[in-house]
Amino acid sequence: EKNKGKGEAIKTGFNFLKNNPEAKYAVLIDADLAYLPEEAKKLIKPLEEGKADFVTGYRNWKKVPLRHSFGNFIWRTFFNLLFGTNFKDTNCGFMALTKNAIRKIKKIHGGYIIENALFVEALEKNLRIKQVPVSVVYKEKRDIPSGLRMGLGVLIFIVVEGIKYRLEIRS
Repeated sequence: EKNKGKGEAIKTGFNFLKNNPEAKYAVLIDADLAYLPEEAKKLIKPLEEGKADFVTGYRNWKKVPLRHSFGNFIWRTFFNLLFGTNFKDTNCGFMALTKNAIRKIKKIHGGYIIENALFVEALEKNLRIKQVPVSVVYKEKRDIPSGLRMGLGVLIFIVVEGIKYRLEIRS
C-alpha cells in the first residue's frame, strides 16, 4: 500500500520468484522507462544459453548526456580499479538474473547504490557476469545539489565495498 522504494520492490519480486516454480529469470528495469522493455530479451538470452547468471546492460556513452556520463565514468573507474574488473557500465538500471543467482544474493540495498551493490554481491558469490549493449533515453534533469549528493553517496559505497573486497572483509 505504501511505496517503500526500489530496494523493497526488488526484495518483493525476488521473494515471489524464489517461491514460483515456473519462474526462471528476473528482469529489472528502472520505472522511469529510460530503458526499452522490448530489449529485455537481449539480457535474457545469455541466461537461457547458460553463459551467465547475471546480465546487465551497458550504455553507449556517446549518446549519454555529459551530466550522466561524467559521474558514471568516475563510478565505473573506481569500481573497476577496486574490484579488479573491466565493466563497461556499473550503474545501468537494466539487468537480468537467473533464479539460482537470486537465491545466492542476500543483500539488497535501496537508493542509487542498488546496481553497484548487486555487482558486489555477484562478484562475491562468483556469479558469471555478462554485459550487453542497451538503448537509453534520458527525460528529466536532476538539480545539481541532489545530483552531487547522490553521486558522492554512490562513490563512497563503491570505495568502502571495494576496500572490503580487496581486504576480503565480507559479512
